[in-house]
Amino acid sequence: DIKSGNRFWIQGAPELLSVGEFYHNQSTNEFTVHLPQTLEASDKVCVPVADIIVQSAASNLIWKGFTMKQYVSTAFNVKSSASNINFNGNIVKHGKHGFRTDYSISKNLTVTNNHFFDLEGGNAVAVLGGMFVKNLANSGNIISNNLIHNIDIYRAGAGAGALIDKEEVGVVFTNNEMFKTGRHGLIFEGNDHFIGFNRISEAGQIWVDASPINTGGRSMIRRGTVIQNNYLFEPGGYVQTGHGQWELKRAGFSTSVFHVPNI
Repeated sequence: DIKSGNRFWIQGAPELLSVGEFYHNQSTNEFTVHLPQTLEASDKVCVPVADIIVQSAASNLIWKGFTMKQYVSTAFNVKSSASNINFNGNIVKHGKHGFRTDYSISKNLTVTNNHFFDLEGGNAVAVLGGMFVKNLANSGNIISNNLIHNIDIYRAGAGAGALIDKEEVGVVFTNNEMFKTGRHGLIFEGNDHFIGFNRISEAGQIWVDASPINTGGRSMIRRGTVIQNNYLFEPGGYVQTGHGQWELKRAGFSTSVFHVPNI
């Protein structure tokens, strides 16, 4: 019997949403949120989404001016074969990974002018699995002018401010400011990157064998990266005794990386 005060659930009718309500269609993976008809530039809209996932073959996307916080795993996850993705001017906090490519052949990704902080269990920016190294094709991926701090500093993890995978080629990592990371500031492999004009400090807050910049791999085929004009200072924090700290570390056989004046 329908009586006064009864509550009912209605499914599959997003047109009935009131302002501020949302609907997730699991069969199509579409997310609908009812916004006010008029929004000013200064208005804030809170959309309760676990993670943002850019699906395979997506292209020509600009994601700008969002505050992303308290998400489940990765704030912005790019799947395979995406291109021309611009992640710009966002605030990312209180989660795991920030911006991440999911072991994908993605190119022309631009991660600029973002603020990543208070992330635990992952990396602020991770560019993974490009496979460009097979023919040394340039990925065109750029990570620049970001503020990154307080990354994985409350647990004994190996999180870094930024991670560049061994299959990547030609990543440009410039003009980023980074401080207070659990282990490395930047750890990279791959070929022909340019790493310059970054300011990185206080890496290795809770981890031994840490450095502001670390080459990561031990392979003679990782060649051609230029590291220059970076300001690297005050490595180490509340570290355990053991291996120690370095301003810039070449691991093993990574002898083809060029270190032009850094401070």
